[in-house]
Amino acid sequence: AGQQREAAVLEAIDCASVVRLVGYHRTGTGDELWTEDAGTASLADPWALTPQQRAAAFAAGCVARGNLHATGWFHGAVSHDHLLVGPAGTVRWCSLGSAGRLLRRAD
Repeated sequence: AGQQREAAVLEAIDCASVVRLVGYHRTGTGDELWTEDAGTASLADPWALTPQQRAAAFAAGCVARGNLHATGWFHGAVSHDHLLVGPAGTVRWCSLGSAGRLLRRAD
């Protein structure tokens, strides 16, 4: 049910700061969530990036989370392993199964 909910959330969110859903597939061995722009590393892996790259990715992740909030959604489970970093330093949030709608814009 978690991956199915995440797929529904990703379909509902229109934000370049989160991974883009390509497909959700139910199989005999489990559910599969296919995404695009997932990045090659997560901020949780201290060895994948230099300290300068990690600092830049963290700052970009804060901006990306603000972009998500501007669309009326919150992440629900922010952690370093949910921030994916692409080879050009782009960041995308993933693991939005706990995401939800903000009640008011000021929230």
